[in-house]
Amino acid sequence: MIVGIGHNTLVQDNDPYNHGETSSIRNVGRQDFSTTMIFTTLSSCDICATLIYMRQFNRVVVGDVTNASGNEQMLREKGVKVDILEDLAGIAFYAKYRAEKPEFGMEDWKDLATVRKAA
Repeated sequence: MIVGIGHNTLVQDNDPYNHGETSSIRNVGRQDFSTTMIFTTLSSCDICATLIYMRQFNRVVVGDVTNASGNEQMLREKGVKVDILEDLAGIAFYAKYRAEKPEFGMEDWKDLATVRKAA
């Protein structure tokens, strides 16, 4: 059963913290997530990974760590099960997006400083 859905609205809402994870958790509200898994397109950023741990999700399924990785080990160390799919279609889709809109891809992931230096 799907209990909540969300997607990144960095550009639409001018909100740098409204990633898919935060959006979906906000959509559900104050719930017990200890028996729940969360699905993400990319590996979670630091803030989203912390939120996943804080809200006690028991599992994270990540579609693509090729384009963005980094917090899988931290989540595992906190007791969260992490499954990595490496979905080829998803990897290609995000790589194309990042090539077309590098300023959004980098701002949305960990390398905003690189984008600002290049400008």
